[in-house]
Amino acid sequence: EKLKQQPSSSSNSSGGDVSGLQQTVSDMRSEVQKLSDSNSKLESELQTTNENIAEAKKQLDSLKTEEIALKRDLKILQFKCDKLKPEGGTSGSRRQAPSLNK
Repeated sequence: EKLKQQPSSSSNSSGGDVSGLQQTVSDMRSEVQKLSDSNSKLESELQTTNENIAEAKKQLDSLKTEEIALKRDLKILQFKCDKLKPEGGTSGSRRQAPSLNK
């Protein structure tokens, strides 16, 4: 746009055009470098985030496996408790706890 705004017919403005163009190119290079730096930082943050997500998924899978094992153990214990209950199901028919001799 700067090139369109400045007349290029006279030789005196030609030097100004080159100087303005060089400044524009310099500004654009600076902006590209800033964007490149920002992009590198974002890529690094994305990689860290992806690694954190992968670790969280591993922990979740481990917890799910542990939950399954605990549910299985609970069912086994419930089954054993049901077998130990007397037919009447009253608490009065419980046997006494063994006494500890010291």
